Amino acid sequence: MDAHRPSLSTSHSTISRALSSDLNGLILFDLTNQPGSTLAFSPHCIKTVVDLAILNIGYERQRLTFHQVRTDLEARTQPGVTVPSVEMSDGTHLVDSWAIAEFLAKHHPEGHKLFPTMTSKRMALFLSEVGRTFLTPNLGPLVMPSVAAKLDDESRRYFVEEKLGKERFNKMSAIGAEERQAYIDGAKKVLGTVEAMLGCNDSGTSSTSSSPWLDSGESPSHADAILYGFVVFSRMAGKETYGKLWNGFPSIKAWIEAMDKWIGEGITKDYVQW
Repeated sequence: MDAHRPSLSTSHSTISRALSSDLNGLILFDLTNQPGSTLAFSPHCIKTVVDLAILNIGYERQRLTFHQVRTDLEARTQPGVTVPSVEMSDGTHLVDSWAIAEFLAKHHPEGHKLFPTMTSKRMALFLSEVGRTFLTPNLGPLVMPSVAAKLDDESRRYFVEEKLGKERFNKMSAIGAEERQAYIDGAKKVLGTVEAMLGCNDSGTSSTSSSPWLDSGESPSHADAILYGFVVFSRMAGKETYGKLWNGFPSIKAWIEAMDKWIGEGITKDYVQW
């Protein structure tokens, strides 16, 4: 998970009104690389972008750099705040993509869409754990140097010296072709399980559903949002590495194409382009 969940004192009726799909009272604080940029690369922020789209929630998207998160957003919220962070229409803040998803699932009138089946939350928890223990450790060394290169000076200093640490960052920046391939292979080991999930239904047999989504529903769920966040994040590793990671899995490749089409060009235009 990307942060902790703060306590909320807002009543259920107020929350329901604040989250109504015909209101635009929410602000999503997202991460970008430089002031004024719209480049999207944070896996955690993409999860929340997808969740808000699933529920058709209108919101204002404010893109902040690492430096702005540590200064402007901290001044607005609390020390140590992370993104994604959602500001409600009453000024209440909620951080952490998982906490935001659970909150929306509980309080939005159509919140069940985030966890639409009996196994949905279990699948989402599995993918969160896979992301934490396998994808992040293997994708990080492939992606972080490219992220650092695109940051403004103040954000790069924070990212290299404080968030990652110079020794860790220098080690990532110095990996050779053989080590790079080892990280790719490490990520692909767990992606094979995801490939099987996309090709099977709940009973474990080959799926005949026409739905491309992990939950075989009418729209993506939070499980799809989690995996998609890592897809977008991995684009920062470059076209060749991205292809080595994902193109060997036909079901995942088709799912990525479906997710890109579903979320729309208004969102995908902000991903790193090759």
